Amino acid sequence: MDKQNNGKYKVKELNTFLFDLDGTLIDSSGDIAEAVNYTLKQLNRQPISKDEVIKYVGYGAKKLMEDILKTEDKDLIEKATEIFRSYYFANPCNLTKPYPYIEEILKKLKEKNKKVGVITNKYENIS
Repeated sequence: MDKQNNGKYKVKELNTFLFDLDGTLIDSSGDIAEAVNYTLKQLNRQPISKDEVIKYVGYGAKKLMEDILKTEDKDLIEKATEIFRSYYFANPCNLTKPYPYIEEILKKLKEKNKKVGVITNKYENIS
């Protein structure tokens, strides 16, 4: 911020905008929950609600599986993570959609020649 002569502050115009992908630009919770419940089924465990899955999202697949399974059994976590990733890689966008108004916001930023970037811990090879 620049200080003006009258003691008030004005905000500099921003030229670059960085957005998180999941939970900000897109709602991928349905696909993540599907992959988690597929994994649980393969491990002969009961499915859980999407709301319950979402409580644990944001720290990567391995941490997600550790938290969902409520275990420290490294072999089980690795097996679950492998199942989850395999399913999710094959089904990444069946239920995923952009949040309302995201497309319009990004178009407006582009029209104003702003730089836009996406930050994510989602796997690069998900298409």
